[in-house]
Amino acid sequence: MFGVPRGALCAVLVTGAVLIPAAAAPAPVIGTRVTEIVSPPGGAPPAGGPSDDTTYAQDTGVARDDPTGGPRPADHDVTFSQDNRKVRYVAYDSSASNLVAGDANGKRDVIVMKRNAPGTGQITGSLSLGSVSSSGEQGNGDSIKPSLDGLSTLGQDAVAPHCLTFQSQATNLSPADTSSDWDVYLHDLDSGRTTLVSKGRENATDGVVDGYCRRVSFAAGGRVWVYDVAQGTARRVGRGSHPDLQTNGEGVAFDRGGQVYYQPLSEHREKVRRSGGRQLVSNSATNAKRGGNGVSSDPNLDNDGVYVVFESTATDLCLSRCRGISEDRNGATRDVFRRTLRQSPSGGPDEMEMVSYDAGTDTQGDLQSDQVHVSGHGEQAVFRSFAKNLRDLKFDGPPSDGPFMHVYFWNFPRERGAGNLSGESKCCRTGEFHLADGRPAFSWSPAISNRGTFVGFTSREENESGEANGQAVPDAFVRFMGLSDE
Repeated sequence: MFGVPRGALCAVLVTGAVLIPAAAAPAPVIGTRVTEIVSPPGGAPPAGGPSDDTTYAQDTGVARDDPTGGPRPADHDVTFSQDNRKVRYVAYDSSASNLVAGDANGKRDVIVMKRNAPGTGQITGSLSLGSVSSSGEQGNGDSIKPSLDGLSTLGQDAVAPHCLTFQSQATNLSPADTSSDWDVYLHDLDSGRTTLVSKGRENATDGVVDGYCRRVSFAAGGRVWVYDVAQGTARRVGRGSHPDLQTNGEGVAFDRGGQVYYQPLSEHREKVRRSGGRQLVSNSATNAKRGGNGVSSDPNLDNDGVYVVFESTATDLCLSRCRGISEDRNGATRDVFRRTLRQSPSGGPDEMEMVSYDAGTDTQGDLQSDQVHVSGHGEQAVFRSFAKNLRDLKFDGPPSDGPFMHVYFWNFPRERGAGNLSGESKCCRTGEFHLADGRPAFSWSPAISNRGTFVGFTSREENESGEANGQAVPDAFVRFMGLSDE
């Protein structure tokens, strides 16, 4: 039975719309929500360098195409192993050299936190370097964007995680790579073996490992590839970028020509291959065979290829289609959406939903929302938003004109049939992350664990949740969200 989150929440540093019930209320939560720092756990000693591979000036912080302009941030800074509610591992990238003893390469590294008490809300753990060679040699180039395996699906025991992928400019992680362009690697946390996944490809990025550690998706040369771990070979899926592999490895979503597509995968003679035709995800509500009238990108898939979330500037995705909202009220401003690729388990008509819309208050974010990630069964998602109206509704900080950059949690239990938002870039149940001078702090690069038990993100906040190194050094945080029914 699927449902709403329950239990304590904590954060740790590491027109024609489908009608919804008028009294749709936020999901009940028992206990106290708290956030803690994980770079490092407990905040001591304070990290000597920033987490995440993009930083933001306090007054101009931003993302690609956002109101203030600027570079695209890393979407996979904090990531979680996908092993049911256990979440044995958390990973993130950082340039700090004092998080792991012996870190002497002077480069950005992927940090892996092995949790002391998996299956609980505690966020403590031990840190190690994940971006190393098979002999343990530290990378001589920057390494970013970790992805962890592990699997949690109905009717199956969770698969214990042991695989980490990341992209790196290092030239000493594999004898097969001597160039300083980006490459994608697979590191076995149990055996210590590191494998070059993108052999023969130039500037490979965005590696994602599936839950079984059987396949890794990545982008290189304007193409999407899927690497077969057992065979040691990569299969080209098609033209595209920013791929994401569903947790069971049987489908991949990606950008192409300003739209989002989904390609099912199968296995033939022990080799991965495309299975059936490519499916348009970001299609217009007025013509299912045509893409939306704006740019759609950066998909993120659930466990089984039922749901995919993405961001888009299109204004025609919800017309007489999304629950509670039909006309796009903020025009071509970027929003985040969830598309149902096949019949949902509830059988309900939820082909497309606007994730940056709060059904409980009938409010769509008035400024850009992006960086969306979905939980394993698709009922929950997290995203970043600059919206002032969402900040005023979902955070009880002092009056401010902004700018704002906050992390939000979208909860869409199937039995309720409506999505409600809560603001999560804060220490406890109330307030909002802020700077020492009282201004709202920027938080970005959100992630969500497989069952929605944890939310991770990067923030510039000061003097809360174990932070002690100031706004100039962004830190990684994890927030315990309670024990979800998902």
